[in-house]
Amino acid sequence: MKNSILRSATLLVAFLLVCGATFAQRVIKGTVYLNGEPASGVTVGAHKSSDSYFTSFDGKYEIKVHAKTKYIKFSFLDETKKLSIEGKDGDTFDFPFDGVEPKVSSSAGGVSDKSHDQLVDDSEYLQNASLYDQFRRQKDYKSALPHWRFVYTKYPKSSKNIYLHGVKIYEKLLDKASSQKVKRQYLDTIMSVYDQRIKNFGDEGYVIGKKLYDFGRIVAKKLEKSEEESLAFLKKAYEMGEKSIELQGAKSELAVFVIHFPNIVRLYNAGEFEKDKVLEAYDKLMGLVEVIGAKAKTDDEKKGYAEAKSRIDDYFQKSGAADCEALIRIYTPKFAEHADDAEAIKKMLRMLDRQGCDDSELYMKGSEQLYKIAPSAEAAYNMAKMFIRENDNAKAVEYFNKAIAEEKDNNLKAKYTFELAVLSYKNKDLKGARNIAKKSLALNPKNGEALKLIGLIYATSSSKFSTDAFEKQTVFWVAVDYFNRAKKADPSIAADCNRLIKTYKGYFPKKEEAFMRTLTDGSKYKVEGWINETTTVRTIK
Repeated sequence: MKNSILRSATLLVAFLLVCGATFAQRVIKGTVYLNGEPASGVTVGAHKSSDSYFTSFDGKYEIKVHAKTKYIKFSFLDETKKLSIEGKDGDTFDFPFDGVEPKVSSSAGGVSDKSHDQLVDDSEYLQNASLYDQFRRQKDYKSALPHWRFVYTKYPKSSKNIYLHGVKIYEKLLDKASSQKVKRQYLDTIMSVYDQRIKNFGDEGYVIGKKLYDFGRIVAKKLEKSEEESLAFLKKAYEMGEKSIELQGAKSELAVFVIHFPNIVRLYNAGEFEKDKVLEAYDKLMGLVEVIGAKAKTDDEKKGYAEAKSRIDDYFQKSGAADCEALIRIYTPKFAEHADDAEAIKKMLRMLDRQGCDDSELYMKGSEQLYKIAPSAEAAYNMAKMFIRENDNAKAVEYFNKAIAEEKDNNLKAKYTFELAVLSYKNKDLKGARNIAKKSLALNPKNGEALKLIGLIYATSSSKFSTDAFEKQTVFWVAVDYFNRAKKADPSIAADCNRLIKTYKGYFPKKEEAFMRTLTDGSKYKVEGWINETTTVRTIK
């Protein structure tokens, strides 16, 4: 009984001690100043406390401390200072880090809304703007920071440059920080600099796109993170991308699409999204990318569009969400709802075509409907593919020719022409297939697949080219020439071309056979007949 009472008393004492420890806390808050202005980026800690705080752009902090805390600790860059609060009443403690007391300004809140051009007589502005810019150019970011902060805090509308420079200054400081905690605090500050830029200069959608780029780059390359933290960062980046694209639409930077879509795929792979989300995002983003591509004029703009489109396509195809079953399930009701919307049907057919779902009933119905309501080169091309699947080659050729005749874009015309050449090759019209393939090459000389096709046409034609065995073998010289040209034009098909080259080199004439016809290796030779190509003599032993 005594033991039981003793045990209960002990537990009660322990409980009271825990309660006492729980409630023996203070919440200390205040503002930290540098050069008389609120200071962001200062780490605030305290004696007997593991909690810490990183001051925001307005210099404010709030931290929980033990009731018996003797001092607050303020750290900025490589300097640390303490403020004793032992025996002091109240819970608000402002702290001038450099000893300079807060300045009193006649303007509201001490903040000026003047632009750079309106501040030509403001000596404080001019001096601090000049000093931070000089230190920045010298890459002395520690010295630049207090002067930059003065301009940033008191003259937030003076110039967009203070935000551009601020991001760079803090990123350089982040690079030098040894603590992951401090790196993250610097990242938070960089994000707040972007937010202040939006507040003072607007252009929210565009600036969020820039913010997304820096956020993603810094998180990926400069922070150590757990799997759980990586997912949290990914969700934050996704929200930025959604907001930026919602506001900018087809005015978005292509880089935003290239960053945002892979983030969606990653969230899908992490189990955060369903397939429908990936498909809808791909459909939406590729639509916007194509609008931007249609307006591209310079070579750089066209190259940027092609690269963005290729990257998004690549992520989509590797996402695991782009299977025919999912596409058909999603697009079937959409097709029924938008059966008279030519643009909607085109998007559906392009999606199905890209993912190899062009043998589906939905693709066939869509092709027929599109040609019915909006006859065009693209619609004719879709009809041609439909008739191929139905083994009606005559109709397929008819619609391929319509597509080629009506198409204005040379790249698409080259594509349609090449596919007609493939159909002719499969129909064993070798001479016709060769002639059509050369027309495709005239439209797109870098089409390695067209060059490879001509090589295959010649190799296939060898057996019926002549009654002379030696002349039959000379055709393989020309075939190998085209395989070599094909892999140079398109390195992605090099492995296939090398395999074909190895195979057909084995059919070259023997050295003695060439000698009997006074031919030597390296000399020129004309393959006559419908082939009519000049090549180089090569023999085997």
